[in-house]
Amino acid sequence: MKSLWLCDYYPRPHDTAMGIWGFKTMQALQNQGVDTVGMAPTPWIPRALALNQSMRHWAHVPDQWDYQGIKSYYLRCLHYPHRWVAKNIYNTWPYWDSEWVWKGCKQVIDTVIHTEKPDVLHANFVFPSGYLAWRMSHKYHIPYVMHERSPQRLNAAMQHSRRKRLYEKIVHDAHAVITLNSSLAQALQGMTDKSVHRIPAAADMDSMSFTKNPGISRRSKPYILSVGALNARKGHWYLIHALELVREHMPDLQCVIVGDGPERARLERLIRALNLQERVLLMGRKSHAEVMQLMHECVLFALPSQAEAFGTVYAEALSMKKPIIACHGEGIGEYIQDGVHGILVEPKNPKGIANAIQQLIEDVELRLRIGKAGLALVEARLSYAAIAQSISSIYKEILNGQE
Repeated sequence: MKSLWLCDYYPRPHDTAMGIWGFKTMQALQNQGVDTVGMAPTPWIPRALALNQSMRHWAHVPDQWDYQGIKSYYLRCLHYPHRWVAKNIYNTWPYWDSEWVWKGCKQVIDTVIHTEKPDVLHANFVFPSGYLAWRMSHKYHIPYVMHERSPQRLNAAMQHSRRKRLYEKIVHDAHAVITLNSSLAQALQGMTDKSVHRIPAAADMDSMSFTKNPGISRRSKPYILSVGALNARKGHWYLIHALELVREHMPDLQCVIVGDGPERARLERLIRALNLQERVLLMGRKSHAEVMQLMHECVLFALPSQAEAFGTVYAEALSMKKPIIACHGEGIGEYIQDGVHGILVEPKNPKGIANAIQQLIEDVELRLRIGKAGLALVEARLSYAAIAQSISSIYKEILNGQE
């Protein structure tokens, strides 16, 4: 059995942490006997027009890359998933995020299909990968799984009539539908006559086997770690305010934030205004191995994010026996128990975050107990092996139904 995994949010040579959850799932599927190949729609940028480092990185993405046992094809296309482009063009005119991408890639797709001969297509996110899978399924008569992971993408589609109709068609025609939590499952269930499968994010049980980087290792002071894109919904603004609230009681405690994004300048101004330059460190993007090293050495993990389907980083923190601080009402709350695997706080609540930090830092026994419970949860339900087994069973069910 062979699966062709489609995803635009996917590791590239210049950023192996991007979409690491998909790559790790593919490796786990291979370990269970499912041959898996990747296909990633990739922005086309001519090298002559690559005017900055970011553009040069994208311009040099190879057409094919074999990385840690996974072969991946990168489909060069006129598709640019920038926030402004998505909001002002793709959401209103879905042609440019769907049929336009198909027309630009179908010749390469044809070659990949005839070379790899997949039995099932696995599309992550409805646009553009789900659309490509929908088109490929009709042309090559290959069943496809639609795996929606983003409440933001779903909500945006529901606000634009043309995009909504196409979104619902792609979900409806899928041979199986998967998502991360019950609220997303409920929304998707209204678009299909099949039961929507709910499969959580996962962590790598071998995440401790990273190579230590002396430049990252062993900070002199205890620190909270937060990992996520620097955008408003991730809640870093409130986490920084919480650090200011605990400063007097915990003068040595630091907060290390990994990630980059549009909120960076605003967060830097906040850090200066609160005089927290020595307490809150914005680290920018880091490799997955560096993130795992920082996670291994932190005292706890905090990401008070909103509209979060699940968040792989939560599972990774749990796998390293780190208590987590997250928000009530988000996807992670369906899998962890407040006070058992971490502490859940109300959204946009610096005082609640500060109280959780103080409780976990001051009560070492509680912190250790929560850490052990988190690891047990990952071993039982949130490992890549466990979710790969669930996905493999769905593939087999689809293929058996095709016979």
